[in-house]
Amino acid sequence: MADAIVNIISGFLGAGKTTAIINLLLCNNTGEKWAVIVNEYGKVPIDGDTIRSESTGARIYDVTGGCVCCSAKSYFGDTLRMVTESAKFSRIIVEPSGLGGIDMVTEIVRNVPGLLLSPVICLVDIAWVNHPRFRLNPVYQAQVRKSDVVIFSKCDLIAEPSNLETSIRIFSQQFPEVFFYAPGTSLSDLIPEDDGIGNRSEKTSPSDKFDKNLTDINFRNMVYECEAERIIDTDRIEQALQKYPGILRAKGYIITDNGWFLVNYTLSGCSFIPCEPKERNQLIVISDRLVSGHDALFIPFLNKSVG
Repeated sequence: MADAIVNIISGFLGAGKTTAIINLLLCNNTGEKWAVIVNEYGKVPIDGDTIRSESTGARIYDVTGGCVCCSAKSYFGDTLRMVTESAKFSRIIVEPSGLGGIDMVTEIVRNVPGLLLSPVICLVDIAWVNHPRFRLNPVYQAQVRKSDVVIFSKCDLIAEPSNLETSIRIFSQQFPEVFFYAPGTSLSDLIPEDDGIGNRSEKTSPSDKFDKNLTDINFRNMVYECEAERIIDTDRIEQALQKYPGILRAKGYIITDNGWFLVNYTLSGCSFIPCEPKERNQLIVISDRLVSGHDALFIPFLNKSVG
């Protein structure tokens, strides 16, 4: 069997990895058989389900319950070997958790026979680059520095060209050694036209793999859910999410007076996107480990089910 190409698409929580991968799959006209391995820090595969519902261009595999760089690394290795052995995929796209590092992921890929690791791509939400909680986060910094190239996402959220230029300048000053593509570059511009197979640079030092600041133990994941018969107020959800600055990310499905919506909350803001009906209301909230107290905001209309 010919070797399969592996593309690792990294990026911090809410950087737009899932959306970028969906757009890539929709643009794929190669006729090749692709697989996507989606890693969720939490136990509910929201991102994997979203890709399945939006695109039929690949086989989707979920790795949940931790980051593939640390707590779920053995499960990721098993999944990767199963994928390579079960079908003749020409390309495997790996979406690590937004809290995941790159070193261990690339090492696991290298240890599976029959795989060719392409240069690692990191998505960076350009609207975040000067946000203190984002700019100083060690996980974000490591993701950028350990990737081979950066693609800026959500450029459309910055209306003024001068503000976009300022954000890029801030990024380049913080990461002068990092190569980044011009705003507007997408995954489909690079994949499957990538010709850098085998040119993945080695940016790993052994001590990096054991840095406790780069593991998912520094964050907490809560899942709130309730029956589909309970109608949820989007304004209350958004207000609750914005009340605690320690909340980094939230996503899930809720039913409202206007039907079912995918909730997507990042440091850039909150959106509600219409989606197909689900079995239950579910909201996953990811925050800093030391942040607590948001249960009082969500439990009145969504019951906590997973700690």
